[in-house]
Amino acid sequence: MNKPASSPPLQQYFTEVPPRYDRINRLMTWGLDQRYRRRMAKTIAGSKIRSFLDIGTGTGDLVYQIALNDTVNSIRLWGLDFSETMLEKAEKKCMPLPHSPVTFVHGDASEMPFDDESFEAAGIAYAFRNMMFMNTQTHQITGEYYRILKPGGIFYALETSQPAFPPLQWLFHTYMVLAAAFLGGLLSGNYKAYRYLAWSTNHFHDRKTIEKMLKEVGFIQVRHHPVLMGMMAITTATK
Repeated sequence: MNKPASSPPLQQYFTEVPPRYDRINRLMTWGLDQRYRRRMAKTIAGSKIRSFLDIGTGTGDLVYQIALNDTVNSIRLWGLDFSETMLEKAEKKCMPLPHSPVTFVHGDASEMPFDDESFEAAGIAYAFRNMMFMNTQTHQITGEYYRILKPGGIFYALETSQPAFPPLQWLFHTYMVLAAAFLGGLLSGNYKAYRYLAWSTNHFHDRKTIEKMLKEVGFIQVRHHPVLMGMMAITTATK
């Protein structure tokens, strides 16, 4: 098997996740990460699909929100992550759900343990950057996104983005250094991982580069939907 898609120190950090991981994320983003995660989950749940894979599911936030919105229990939900610690948290989080049970699988995004054309839709919430930025396996990973989708399937990615307005971009980058690198490091005790988070966010690809990466493996109709004045974005691509 290839090396995991996320490079150190993040791989080690996600393997040794602190108990306050979710709380730290909410604090750093003022809860806005959940706001846009819920928005994407609502869109996915209402799209009349029957199967969905959450890639890099982490503690299961995205599939949990999709399950809450899937009131008729029509979607088979799967969550994939390379961190068994994260998956344990995800399973506990989703256990109380009255419907739409989630199947969690231990595996890596660069070599997913699923057959070709297994899912009608797949998505990532805030793990896209870790897989796509300064990663030698980026092309293989995007190829895996494409491979596991059925023809006509849609790929969703919710991630931080680069604001087009220079003063706003400067404020956003400054905030990431203060909130992620300093506050996140202070609360988690892992300064190295959160410095990487701030640095990779501030240097992440622009929309044209992301579009090119997805189209290179066969995706069409790549759309970029900025939210929060361009500080985050939801990208969609069709197989």
